[in-house]
Amino acid sequence: MEVMSIQDYKNAFAQNSGFLHLNNAGIAPWPIKTQLTISDWSLRLSRDGSHAIADVFPESEKTRPRLAGLLGTRPEQIAFFQTCATAISQVALGLKFSPGDEIVVWDQEYPSNFYPWKVAAERSGAKLVIAKSTPELGTPNENLEAVVTSKTKVITVSWVQYRTGAITDLKRLSEFARARGIFTCIDAIQGLGALPFNFDDLKLDAVCGGAHKWFTSPLSLGFLVLQPEHVERLTPLSIGAITYGGTELLASEATPMAKGVSRFEPGGRSLLEMIGFGETLNLITQVGVASISKEANRLAVRLASGLSEKGYVVYSPHASGDRSLTGQILNFGPGEKSPLKSLPEIEDRLRSINASFAPRAPGIRLSPHAFNTDEHIDQVLDSL
Repeated sequence: MEVMSIQDYKNAFAQNSGFLHLNNAGIAPWPIKTQLTISDWSLRLSRDGSHAIADVFPESEKTRPRLAGLLGTRPEQIAFFQTCATAISQVALGLKFSPGDEIVVWDQEYPSNFYPWKVAAERSGAKLVIAKSTPELGTPNENLEAVVTSKTKVITVSWVQYRTGAITDLKRLSEFARARGIFTCIDAIQGLGALPFNFDDLKLDAVCGGAHKWFTSPLSLGFLVLQPEHVERLTPLSIGAITYGGTELLASEATPMAKGVSRFEPGGRSLLEMIGFGETLNLITQVGVASISKEANRLAVRLASGLSEKGYVVYSPHASGDRSLTGQILNFGPGEKSPLKSLPEIEDRLRSINASFAPRAPGIRLSPHAFNTDEHIDQVLDSL
């Protein structure tokens, strides 16, 4: 496969849209080729209907091995869902809990990795145990480990926290949990595509993600990576023809469920989204996640340094504001010496230059990606 440079990666995105895309931890733009590929297949489906199905299904299925290659796992361990939240819900509500069982989460989890486990605990009589972050919103593993007991059945956390980019050490977490027979489920949507990852090396039990953030692909596509020994442990929440083997089989009371992760994909897939995701994954593979991560982090450091120089407060869960481990998520607010003195003023100024952002306590979140440029960062700094 052709190797691409970071400049090639930047050139793969439209740079003249009039918008500054700095909410990539929310919803990112797509590469130009991804949009064109989706348009081509959309035309075929709208024009040819069922005559296109023989081609579109195999084309969408190419995405599974491409994703597996980037995540360090096998295609047969990946199931696709409508969203990352749907994948998390499949794990949380598909596991069996007993009264008194404990589920450990962080106190700053994104709602989509909090509420499914809350409901799972409520339905079963299990207990949701909430581990406390540091005052700086850091997520040190020892804080998780301190609340684990003999009743802990699951530890479920975000790899990268959505507000400040705090990172949980997944290798240490996996080793700690496996030694105690504790199931691990990771919401990795804020790290995958932006940071190198290897599922098989980490030996986690389940990892959930989605296409629309750092993977710069369409909405409405999530996925679950699952260790093979847990496939039959999870009760499928959605049931359809594919749960039992395929659309061409006659229904029968004697038909068993499919043996693999396809049992979690009950029917028609998000074909256009899968095809678009696959196109983007080709681009990411050619550039390399490590190169993308390095460039995005460089831009985040440039942004953080510039904000600090202007008197803004950069909220960092890492010692001395070190951004070498934080990925690309940056949270900031006004300081005593900053030109703008309130969050609403900052938001208004960012809107005036068509910069996307996200209000995220304690401040405002900006999340540059590798397709951004130094000029984008400087334009934000100049506006503030």
